[in-house]
Amino acid sequence: MDRPCNSQNVRITDCFIRSDDDCVVLKGLDLDGPNDNVENIVVENSVLWCDRAWIFLLGHESRAAYMRSITLRNLDVIHFTMTPFLLEPGEDMRLEGAPGEYLVQIEGADAMHDVRDARFENVSILVSPLTRQSPQVRVGPHAQDIRFGSQTQSAR
Repeated sequence: MDRPCNSQNVRITDCFIRSDDDCVVLKGLDLDGPNDNVENIVVENSVLWCDRAWIFLLGHESRAAYMRSITLRNLDVIHFTMTPFLLEPGEDMRLEGAPGEYLVQIEGADAMHDVRDARFENVSILVSPLTRQSPQVRVGPHAQDIRFGSQTQSAR
């Protein structure tokens, strides 16, 4: 599993990651360093398999002032048991598996720890393009400027 913590300018590419726990976790722990933030992270061109947790987890246990410029691109998710992506404070992903409720929940913890400016392009769930109106999409009260596809108007 990859866990870039308080990291900047990280590229995870061309990997097969199989993990019993989360596959990729981005954290910004409060370590009182010169830059405790998380930014300019790219996860791309990889195959991800998680036996019992999340495929991608952003922000859990974090205290960084911000997490920004994070790109998920060209990912094949071939196995998971929980909601595969959890964003707590993208692009061109494939979720493959049995029919079921694949929930995409975008929600900040509170007004001070919100989710802003997230873009979902070329995302399909079981060959159906993901849109703001998809039954799998839930946008919480502390999320703003969430866009799907080439949509120019934000969803709130």
